[in-house]
Amino acid sequence: MRHNVSPFRKTLLYIFLFIGVIVSVFPFYWMFVGATNPSGEIFNVPPNFLPGDYGWENFKNLNENVGIVRVLGNSLFITLTFTVLSAIVCTAAGYAFAKFQFKG
Repeated sequence: MRHNVSPFRKTLLYIFLFIGVIVSVFPFYWMFVGATNPSGEIFNVPPNFLPGDYGWENFKNLNENVGIVRVLGNSLFITLTFTVLSAIVCTAAGYAFAKFQFKG
């Protein structure tokens, strides 16, 4: 069955979807802008919405001072391990719910 949607409602839907995308993506863009600007520049009024010239220097400092590659590697290892374990346990539970007759 096909529903005819008025052009006004379709346009309104696309406007709401566009606003939703902007609201979802903007925090990631703002993190990138903050990471490429010198410290404290992100608090300027009015804010600068363009990435800074400081570039990759902040990421180099982050890796030297914190060891971000090791930290991200640990996070990736833990995430993958528990995802695989969760998939195994949930598969076994799903099989049990599908094949066995429980009382009640």
